[in-house]
Amino acid sequence: MFASTNREKSVIITTTIMKRILLCLLVFVGLSAYAQPTVVVNPDGSHTVVFNNGNTSTIVNPDGSHTTAIKNGDITTVVNPDGSHTTAIKNGDITTVVNPDGSHTTAIKSGSTTTVVNPDGSHTTAIKNGDITTVVNPDGSHTTTIVKPRVRKDSSKKHDRKHSATDK
Repeated sequence: MFASTNREKSVIITTTIMKRILLCLLVFVGLSAYAQPTVVVNPDGSHTVVFNNGNTSTIVNPDGSHTTAIKNGDITTVVNPDGSHTTAIKNGDITTVVNPDGSHTTAIKSGSTTTVVNPDGSHTTAIKNGDITTVVNPDGSHTTTIVKPRVRKDSSKKHDRKHSATDK
C-alpha cells in the first residue's frame, strides 16, 4: 500500500508504531514472570530481545533502539524510543492501552487467547501454548515468541552434611 499524502503516510507510520507497541505490551503481560531474556521473532524475520528485571523491562528493537516498560501494580508505562509514552491499565481480564496519540487499544484475555481491538477497529489475536505465544496480526502475518524454560540447578550436588549431637 502506497500513501499519496502526508496524512496517509502519518497514519501508516502511526499504525506500525502502535502494532509494535501492542506486541511489546503483549510480551510484557504474557511473560512478566520470566527473568531471562526473551527473543521475539517478528513477521519480517527480524528479532526483538526483551530483558526483564523486576518491574522494569527493556526491549531492544531490531533497529537497535530501546523501549522501556515500567510496571507499577496494574499500570504499565512504556517509554518509546522517540520519548513518547504509552500506558496500559489492567482491570481483570481487560487491559486498556492509551497510545501516544491519545487513541485507545483494548485487550481482552480469555484463557490462553487474548483478542486485541486496535484503534482502527481491526483485531489482533495472541494465542499462548506453553512457552510459545503466536500473535496473528490483522493482515494475517504472524509473530512468534518462544521463551526458553528456566533451568533449575541440581540440588543433589550441594554438600549438605547432617550433624548430630555426637559430631566433634
